[in-house]
This record gives sequence, structure tokens and C-alpha cells, in this order.
Amino acid sequence: LGKIGGTEEHFDRFREFNNQWSAQPKTLDYSQIESSEELLQYKGQGKNFLGVAEFLEREMKTKNWTSKQMVQSYLPSLFDGFTNRLIHPLITLGYAIDSDVDELIID
Repeated sequence: LGKIGGTEEHFDRFREFNNQWSAQPKTLDYSQIESSEELLQYKGQGKNFLGVAEFLEREMKTKNWTSKQMVQSYLPSLFDGFTNRLIHPLITLGYAIDSDVDELIID
């Protein structure tokens, strides 16, 4: 947050959110995912992180993909619509600022 001009108020709001989220009980549910269609059933639910990770790792190995190819293939369907259009540029900008590469910042 600091590198992209976050104020103390932004940090306070983040801390509050993080404290609330951290206080919620977490369970590690697991269900094996066999297909892309099944994967999309978990979209936006915040569940089955282990099953999702296992499926994506298996897809990378089966299709001989790099992690970049896997992200390019699945990210659009997992973060579609307004959310993707909002979050993707923020992630890219944060990475660009953090890595201090002028070309990325301009992009």
C-alpha cells in the first residue's frame, strides 16, 4: 500500500479487514476436482483451496504448461467481468512499482 500512495487511513482499513478475516474460523475442506467445469463451481466461494491447487498443478503437468500459461488460461474464467477489469490492473501496477521496471509501470 505504501508504494502506491496508501495513506494511514488505507492501512487502518486494511488492518481492520485483515483482523476480521483472520478471526474467522478456517477449515481446510477438500474435494478432488476432475474438470475445468468442476473448477468453476468453486469460483468466488473461497472454498476447497487444496482441491483447486491440486487441480491446477495437475493441469500444468498434464498439459506441460508453465505457471504463466496456466494463469493465462484459467484467470479470465475465475475472475471475470468487473472484478477482473478492476483487480488485474491493480495487481500489475503493484508488481510494476515493486519491481521498479519503468516499462511495466507505463504499461
